[in-house]
Amino acid sequence: MPIFIPKQFAEVKPARRRENHSEVERRRRDLINERIEELRRIVPETTGSQANKATVLGKAIDHLNILADENAKLQKDKETLMNELEKLRVMSIGDAGPSESAAAKRKRRLVEDGRPDGFIDAVTAQRVNYEPIATIGAVQHHGILLAIRDADWTIAQVSSNVEALVAIPPDQLVSQHISSLFDEESVRVIQSAVGDEGEIRVASPVLVSTIRRDNGERVIWDGLFHRASSCVVLELEPFSRDITLVFSDSGRIRAALENLENAASVDELCQILAHEVSDITGFDRVMVYRFGAEGHGKVLAEVLKKEGIEPYLGLNFPATDIPTVARNLFVLNRVRVIADAFAKPCEVTPAVSPVTERPLDMSKSVLRAVSRCHTQYLKNMGVAASISNAIVKDKKLWGLFICYSYSPKRLSFEHREACILLSRVLSALLARKEQQDLRQHIARAKEIQAQFLDQLLLDGRFPEGLCTGRPNVFDILDCGGAAVYTRAAGLATFGRTPSPIDLRDLIEWLNSNMTDDVWCTDCLSEHFEGAAFVRDVASGLLAVSLSHFPGDYALWFRPEVIQEENWGGPLKDAIVRGENGSLNPRASFQKYVQLVKGKAVAFSQRDITCARALRMTVLDVASIGLAPAMHAVDGMAGTLGGRDGALRRLHEKLEHAGSELLGMFQQEVDGLVETMPLPLLATDRDYRITDWNLMASKLTAYPRAEMIGASFLSRALDPTQAGHVRDLFDRLLADAQGGHGHPGTPARPFSSLSATSSSASTFASTPAHHVGSEIHTIIRTRGGGMQCTLYAAPRRDADGNAIGVIAILHPETNMAHAPASVGPEVIAARAYSQSVLFELVKKWLPCFNAVHIATSSQTAPGTPLAASSVASSPPQHMMQG
Repeated sequence: MPIFIPKQFAEVKPARRRENHSEVERRRRDLINERIEELRRIVPETTGSQANKATVLGKAIDHLNILADENAKLQKDKETLMNELEKLRVMSIGDAGPSESAAAKRKRRLVEDGRPDGFIDAVTAQRVNYEPIATIGAVQHHGILLAIRDADWTIAQVSSNVEALVAIPPDQLVSQHISSLFDEESVRVIQSAVGDEGEIRVASPVLVSTIRRDNGERVIWDGLFHRASSCVVLELEPFSRDITLVFSDSGRIRAALENLENAASVDELCQILAHEVSDITGFDRVMVYRFGAEGHGKVLAEVLKKEGIEPYLGLNFPATDIPTVARNLFVLNRVRVIADAFAKPCEVTPAVSPVTERPLDMSKSVLRAVSRCHTQYLKNMGVAASISNAIVKDKKLWGLFICYSYSPKRLSFEHREACILLSRVLSALLARKEQQDLRQHIARAKEIQAQFLDQLLLDGRFPEGLCTGRPNVFDILDCGGAAVYTRAAGLATFGRTPSPIDLRDLIEWLNSNMTDDVWCTDCLSEHFEGAAFVRDVASGLLAVSLSHFPGDYALWFRPEVIQEENWGGPLKDAIVRGENGSLNPRASFQKYVQLVKGKAVAFSQRDITCARALRMTVLDVASIGLAPAMHAVDGMAGTLGGRDGALRRLHEKLEHAGSELLGMFQQEVDGLVETMPLPLLATDRDYRITDWNLMASKLTAYPRAEMIGASFLSRALDPTQAGHVRDLFDRLLADAQGGHGHPGTPARPFSSLSATSSSASTFASTPAHHVGSEIHTIIRTRGGGMQCTLYAAPRRDADGNAIGVIAILHPETNMAHAPASVGPEVIAARAYSQSVLFELVKKWLPCFNAVHIATSSQTAPGTPLAASSVASSPPQHMMQG
């Protein structure tokens, strides 16, 4: 029934509505005016003024933009300070020492193994690890260190040996302009090496000269720059004309690369590279030294040139030989040079930097003096000089090239760069090996997923489907026994396992202590006390969680394997306390055989990948349920549909996890390419630049961000050279695809890596895959142009398709940073030494190109160099005008 409203009431409602609306509008205007007034008081440029609303809003926007810029700057400063803080942490303390409980467990295991005297207590280990070697405040005797304020180019700190080397007392240089030490042309070179914002914009070293005050003799120096403690640190080493580099037999290297497919060939590869380093350095002993999980090291390869010295090959050395803080420093500074262990170090004066009021950060210093303990260590070995190069993987220290000389010996900068290059070669090859292993692991994991999915669908029960039929959990890994435990179904065991009571104790321990989905150890007794009684069946354990919550597990066990370990001296003598409480290194390095108990054969990455594949399968099946998968549609078609869909999802998850790891490998090799000792670039098939490393940026003064995506032919080359280089690149890509290039082009072979077989090795496919060429050309720079030799080779993706070109540059007349005062002979010697290093890089460049990181056959513009692969062989020399 309709409702009728009297007319007088009907007219009241619109009036009230208008009044309410006016009141709301008035309040809104008042609120806006209040906010405008508040902005007028807050914004600096409008405070106390009668500016209108539009002006206030405009000034407020400007002020917000200023605040945003300041905030961005503060965030950048914060990152810088955090990096500095991390560096100070690394320098001063290294990693924290072992906790009391961990030390007690370690000591108990050592006592059980019958070697109680082999234990180094936690206090002693911490004292070794805390030694502040990065702020040692002294340099080696053969070079001069200067800390320079780049704001006014005055000397903040200088090493005391400046008086012996230049005949100027250090107190006459501190707080003085650098012109008090260097001639006018050298001052210009030093100042031009540092940018407006303090960045080092030239590649070290630069040539500079000083005049001795006592006899007027001119001294030529190699100057190496870096930044530390808010100063430009310039280290001066006497210029060396000894730049002869010896190259090893290419056939020996090629054999090692082709054998890298086998895991055992890593040791062989290390041996080949040890020979190469030995030939370059001429040191009496060269070793490849790999670090274990506990910081101990093992000698994997060794070359001896001095007769009568005791070999260390296969020996283990305790972690205290290279303590934590020293290992961390190797990640920051890849090379450590000790020219004369018996020479007295020279202090830096003043000891505390007047800029930071702290000791000078010498973590990146080449001349950093040697700690007292390590000096004694070398003397006990009879070693007078050493050089160590870091081998870094996954941003962690994998190992070292260690070179010993039994007489004082100083390597030139070029020799050191050659050694650093070889350490990076080994890092790249190890990354490639891991990447190949990962692909194999993923393929095996896919097989396991398909087999277990079929098993679970066929059985229709969980966890019974993991335990019945073939395969079952016992079959997928090499183990002595396996077990499956779920809260719903209880325990099922296979092979030799601990007793049910011991297993339930272990499961309770896993519930409380297992934080990851997969956990493994080769020495369970170090973590779980109850394992001491079941070492014969469960010294090793791999555990995987079968649900999103603790309580359901698949477990694999490996029995104890009693092993002999060979050590370079007894562990009990690794660190010896002196009469005054000081710590001294051991004096004996003779082979010491140790019996190791309580450990099993370690689980490999392949084992862990298979365990993860099982977990993925169980979780996916649990999420959809077994019955829906079996009976989605009547008959077998429904089973196959559910099975195929589940398998597709599982494979996608596995590929996604693998792509993340491949991305990590790509970043690792990107870093290796970025730090190559020569300018390096890469292009796509249209010759657009896809990689431009730091040395290329320093050579041309064009930053990477400006060059990526630009045409190499038009942006980086002199216009007169573009046609010649295009012809070279076209020929390389045509030959790589099986073409014949341009007929009649003069060519001659160059000694490099080449393919000699058509095996399945990534490094050896067909000879057409290994062609490189070089050409003389003119590269554009910020200041004009520069004559260069360009060596180029095809670039490949993971499927072997040629996707572009990789090239390195050698400047033929790049001595712009050399003062004329050093003399033409010195400049010519430096140019020759750089050409020798160029030849070495050409020889080993295929090692960087052959790291197959790309996961597809196409590489988009801007894809990093490591995303593709190239192998190289006898390059063809193309000489064009």
